[in-house]
Amino acid sequence: MPKHIPYEPGQTYFITSNIWKRQPVFVEKANVLLLLADFIFYRQKFGYQILAWVIMPDHFHWLIKPSAAYFAQFCADQRRRKGKYSHDPPLYYLSHIMESLKSHSAQVINKQQMVRLWQQGFHDRLIRDEDALRAAIQYIHNNPVQAGLVDDVADYSWSSYRVMFRGDDSLLRLDEWGS
Repeated sequence: MPKHIPYEPGQTYFITSNIWKRQPVFVEKANVLLLLADFIFYRQKFGYQILAWVIMPDHFHWLIKPSAAYFAQFCADQRRRKGKYSHDPPLYYLSHIMESLKSHSAQVINKQQMVRLWQQGFHDRLIRDEDALRAAIQYIHNNPVQAGLVDDVADYSWSSYRVMFRGDDSLLRLDEWGS
């Protein structure tokens, strides 16, 4: 299992996860909607906040702020049950969230399309201040333009840009940073 940065309660993380062999699985609207539904379901289950997101054809980027309260519960549960993460819960807390999210979406999409869905692991980066947060949001929203999918960020359907700058939260409500 790849090493990740240890979770720090109250911090925000920029996370990227790629599709196996960069297959364009998320050109299918149904697959995008499934992943968005999983973002919402696991936000409720784990109590993380979603601050920005984009779903590209072969990967997604996410800015999340995991729940400190759920982290404390996770640590206690792992230690009590001697779970696979009991030896270092802060190092594996983000992995626990990502495993749950990726596992469900993989089960559903794999049944429908008979493809391996996710590359193993994910990339994570700690966001320490508002400047880094703004830069991460800009990167996320500009990703479809950089990839040549659209000419204007406002034209891409699967991003939090529509929520932030058009007030359209019909796909996914965002949480406010700092709350």
